[in-house]
Amino acid sequence: MALVKKIKMLIPQGTTYEHTFNYYADYDPVTDTYSNPIDLTGYSAELQFRVDIDDVTPFYTITDVSGEIVCGVGTVVVTIPYADSTAWTDYSFVGAIEITSPTDVRTRIVDLDVELSKEAVR
Repeated sequence: MALVKKIKMLIPQGTTYEHTFNYYADYDPVTDTYSNPIDLTGYSAELQFRVDIDDVTPFYTITDVSGEIVCGVGTVVVTIPYADSTAWTDYSFVGAIEITSPTDVRTRIVDLDVELSKEAVR
């Protein structure tokens, strides 16, 4: 499986936010290209946000069971409903996405450094 990548996200508060994470087996740093998408069909997935990485309990969790994460061929699509981001009061936090294979192998595919763009229209 591919290495864990750290991604910065900017989520506009009060909007339905969708992000597609690409997951490939190979990366060429010379050409900055990815190849060989990993088929995640049949995998389960979970995203958690914490204000601080050392927090025991996440303030936000979504899974493929809730329908807000969808695994595909080389992709994990995350959808955060507007009602969820509207309620958030912390504007900087961390997170991660982990996937679990049909044979119960769990892999962290991305670490997240998140900023919430404060809602102006309410």
